[in-house]
Amino acid sequence: MPKYLVPISELLYLCSINNKQAMKQQLIKCTNCGRPIDPKKIKWLELSITDGCYYTVLPSSHLSQGSFSFGTDCAISELKRTLKSIRQA
Repeated sequence: MPKYLVPISELLYLCSINNKQAMKQQLIKCTNCGRPIDPKKIKWLELSITDGCYYTVLPSSHLSQGSFSFGTDCAISELKRTLKSIRQA
């Protein structure tokens, strides 16, 4: 085998090591308050383009703008706003 060819299993292993190291170094901040979030406690909420609210699971009739990172308290706050908005509609 030529020197520049690497078995796929070794390549996948090297990629997984690099990804783990990159994730350890990456600082994820809360979308709402901007504070750093413990990766074990991060909450991902999806923003609906349809109504501008955040959801844990986007309703099927909505279009997504993407998922955003939140700390636990801020995620709860956003979900309460979503519930209030749904109830008022």
